[in-house]
Amino acid sequence: MITAKTSLYGLIGNPVDHSVSPLMHNTAFKKLGIDAVYLAFKSENTEDTISALKTLGARGFNCTMPAKSDCAVLCDKLSEEAELTKSVNTVVVEGDKLTGHSTDGAGFFLNLKNNGVDYDKNILLLGAGGAARSIAARAVIENVPSLTILNRTVKKAKALADSLASYDTNINYGGLDELPEAVKKADIIINATSYGMGEDKSIVDGSLLRPDQVVCDIVYKPRETALLKAAKKAGCKTVDGLGMVACQAAYAFELWTGKEFPLGEILEVLEKN
Repeated sequence: MITAKTSLYGLIGNPVDHSVSPLMHNTAFKKLGIDAVYLAFKSENTEDTISALKTLGARGFNCTMPAKSDCAVLCDKLSEEAELTKSVNTVVVEGDKLTGHSTDGAGFFLNLKNNGVDYDKNILLLGAGGAARSIAARAVIENVPSLTILNRTVKKAKALADSLASYDTNINYGGLDELPEAVKKADIIINATSYGMGEDKSIVDGSLLRPDQVVCDIVYKPRETALLKAAKKAGCKTVDGLGMVACQAAYAFELWTGKEFPLGEILEVLEKN
């Protein structure tokens, strides 16, 4: 029951009506007996929406597209990953101060670990948007040996690679025309683009894949994308995007509440919806 003492959390961006974040966080609040509610707010103006949330006394919120970059600018302090990516998906509100975090990358790698994947390997990352930047930043923080970033716009791939140049990871970048050769050298392939969302098309030709590779897709609707279908047919280990969604939420939840997120139960709920 919502009371006068109920804490407010939420999601801002546009669109937000498809998000599973309210389901995850409200389920977690109920499970742990936390007097809080999580709501989704369609935002046309990020600065105005954040100002309204602060006025309402919100304790924290998530940012989805197109608000991630704006949130990074509007925060008073950024975590290491948020600073690297200039993108924020989780904000902690303390008084009048906002601290921005980027939990997508940490969530992605936690999901790999939970799926038994050793990621001390050569990684091929497709995309250079908000989620891709977070995954790339976490990859170099985790000190993976090699990271190749391919994007439709090479300039964006280069900018991302350049921003991570101070780390020990060997980083390469290029356009999607280099994908066939890059796939041959990769141990783990990550689709961090929206390619495959709502369409039965794979960004990677299945004939290029080997059984010893791990293929991941951050798209979670559909749960099994055309890329993952092609990868399974090729005998690859596959990791879908649903676990990443839950794991990034786990990091956000713990930043806000200091409590351990009931990850197993949340995954069960997501699989039923």
